[in-house]
Amino acid sequence: MVIDSDWVINYIINNGTKIVIPKEVTCIKSGSFELRNIDGKFGEGFSDKVNFELFFEVGSELREIESHAFFGLNISNVIHIPNSVEKIDSFAFDGNIYKFIIDEKSKLNYYGYNDVGMISEIFTIPCNLKDMYISEYSKTNTVIVTDKAKVENIKLYKSNIKVVFPNGKEIISDDNKFIFE
Repeated sequence: MVIDSDWVINYIINNGTKIVIPKEVTCIKSGSFELRNIDGKFGEGFSDKVNFELFFEVGSELREIESHAFFGLNISNVIHIPNSVEKIDSFAFDGNIYKFIIDEKSKLNYYGYNDVGMISEIFTIPCNLKDMYISEYSKTNTVIVTDKAKVENIKLYKSNIKVVFPNGKEIISDDNKFIFE
């Protein structure tokens, strides 16, 4: 099952703004929760007046969140990204997201350039993550690389991020620092 903007509009009409993603969903398509689509259906400014909540059913099979999937949307709760997610494209959470959590044991192997989402000040890299980008707008100030991490490429577009390695070595980033590249 794939979620697109039609699915989202129908869900809001029938169930409101507390959105529960069914466990059978494997992909959330680009623009699915885009502010313009929602406001286009419910009236200009609708999404500014409403705080959406986003939850995933237990046993989620979600594998990919495409770019701009949540473009401009206000999501007020802490989002727990399912461990089944392998890819979060760039700008997937380009909106007003409070915070999301990615478990260390997540299957996530690609985290694209996202302005939000990296709200946590300390981010421990999930063990399967290979590619990661941290934007200059991220609130993250410490990245922890565990001994089980398979990371190959970290791009930091923000200065003064401390990266801590399993051997205890630490580095402080400069703008546009590329680690493991």
